[in-house]
Parts: sequence; C-alpha cells; structure tokens
Amino acid sequence: MALRIFINGRFLTQQITGVQAFARSICQELSSVCDFKLLVPENVALIDPIFPDRIIRTGKMNGHLWEQIHLPIFLRNYPGAMLLNLCNTGPAFRHNQVCTIHDLAVLRNPDWFNPLFSKFYSWLLPRIAKNSSAILTVSASIKNELAKAFGIDTHKIYLTGNKINPDLLSVTPVPPVGASIKPGDYFLIVGSHDPRKNFAMAEQVCRDRFPHYKLVIAGGKSNTFNSTPSRETGDNIIHMGYTELATLAWLYRNAVGFINPSLYEGFGIPNLEAFALGCPVLCSGLEVFREVCGEAAWYFDPLLPASLENTITLMLQNKQLTAEKTSSGKVIFTSFQNKNRSPILLQALTL
Repeated sequence: MALRIFINGRFLTQQITGVQAFARSICQELSSVCDFKLLVPENVALIDPIFPDRIIRTGKMNGHLWEQIHLPIFLRNYPGAMLLNLCNTGPAFRHNQVCTIHDLAVLRNPDWFNPLFSKFYSWLLPRIAKNSSAILTVSASIKNELAKAFGIDTHKIYLTGNKINPDLLSVTPVPPVGASIKPGDYFLIVGSHDPRKNFAMAEQVCRDRFPHYKLVIAGGKSNTFNSTPSRETGDNIIHMGYTELATLAWLYRNAVGFINPSLYEGFGIPNLEAFALGCPVLCSGLEVFREVCGEAAWYFDPLLPASLENTITLMLQNKQLTAEKTSSGKVIFTSFQNKNRSPILLQALTL
C-alpha cells in the first residue's frame, strides 16, 4: 500500500482498559495488510509495548500536549501521510487523519467526569469529528449519535465493532487470593468505578434482596471521572479493585451471572467477555446493549432497583432459558471475535 500510515501510539503509555485493548487489536489486524509506524513520546515509559520494530519516539512533551502540538509538527515532514487515532482523541485541526470515537458520554452527561476533562473533550470531539477525513466507531448506536450530534454524513463514519482480549480465553484461570468466594456463590460486576457505571444500584439490590449471594466488583478507578460514587457496604459486597487477567477469567467462569447496570456505553466489552466465558449476562436495557447482545442477555431498567431484582429472580428461576441465552451469547461473541475488520479500516484510511 503506497499511502504512508502513522498511528498515534499514545495508548501504549496508558493502563490497558477497553479503549487501549481496542487500539491493540486494530494494530494487530492492520499489521498483516499494510505497513505503519507507531508514534510515541520520547521520554514516557511504554506499558506492554507491541510492534517494537514499528515504534518511532518523537517529541519531549507527553499527554494531550504531545498529541495536539508535537504530532502535527512531526507530520509536517510527511506530506500526504495519514494519521490513525484509536482512542477518542487526536489533533484537533488535522484533516488527513482518521479518528476513533468510542462514545459521547462526556457530551451526554458532563457531570460524570472531571470538570477539566469534560471541558477539554467537549471542545475537542466536535473539531476532530468535523476535520477528520473519516471516523471509526464501535456500534451502530454510537454511529447514529455521532451523525446527529455533529451533523456529519453517516458515510464518513465506519463501523468496526469490538473484540475482547484473546488472552482472556487462553490464560489459565486463577482464583482470587484472600477473597472468600467459591464457584456459584456470587454475581460479578466488571469495570471502572465511576458514576455512569451505576454500580451502587446493583450493590444495593444484592445486599438487600439477595444476601445469600455475594457481589464481586472487579475494577479500579480513574482520575478521568468525577468524584468516585459512594460504595454500598455489606457482608456480601466484595470490592476487588484492579484485577489481573487470570483472576478475571476465573471470576467470569464461576459467577452465577454477570451484572452490567451501566447508564450509558458505546459498546460494552464486559458483556462480550461474559458471553465468551459462558457467564449469563444481565444488563441495562440500553439501545447499544440490545444491539450487541440481542436475545442472549437478560435486560432490566438501570434506574429501577426493583427491575434488577425481578430480572435476577427470573434468571435464577428459569435455568433452561438461562442456558439457552448463554449458548446464544457464545455465538454472538464468536461473530464479533472472528470479524475481519481490515477491509473497513483500509477503506477509511484511503479516502
């Protein structure tokens, strides 16, 4: 492919969560169909670097300053080069670039986020949506939101879908150390503890209505979000914090069910992870969850604790239907995991 492609490698300096995992998987797929270089700051340590032979160190800045100032300066040396950004941000005023926007949570509810983060992203996202030659996103729901929010043609927005980290499937499951849980005696929540995840509602329901089951919450917290929501307490509520992959695999494989009470998402990778590892999924009735999960999940209203209580009860009482949904979930996971995204990516990059 004659077009020179650079990838914004800032994600290689960040802790791996859903967005960073997406970036890595896209790089893996592109590596077999085109040449590219990963641009990263000079003086920042990389977390689990990939493709070390493709990395170019450039610029003494880091973070958003590096992305907004140094990246455009570096790319002036390569007229016509395409920049691929995979993690929601990119240079605000560059035209010859493709940007990935995973969701519009910061516009939907700025109060969920740190005020400075919220103001910056509210300024940045409309500009990269307008100026970029193409936009990538992970669900049809977000594609429609992007088109409506920024007044851009849907033909400019390319749908990639999402995948889980394949290591989650191959790692040897390891039970958590020091946690008094055993297979079949707990429900599981996975994700960052932030306001839009709505964990407190599920904690309250499990504490008050299902005290004979534990609720295990696996996930850390980030400065990106506004003040951390208060946590419900109770003998059956277990906060694991950041959880290693091997332990996460064990938790999914041995839970009674996976609960996702989120108020807003762009895709919902943990739902797909639960499908992959045979864990029943109970999730908010969000449009994007229904798009991704179809009939394979149990749905509830995330604003009504009674709705979650009723859904858990139905799942526990209908073992045959739960097994059928779980089997369907594995089919859905496989369809996403086996999708070849290279043609979509190349089409977006060569506009």
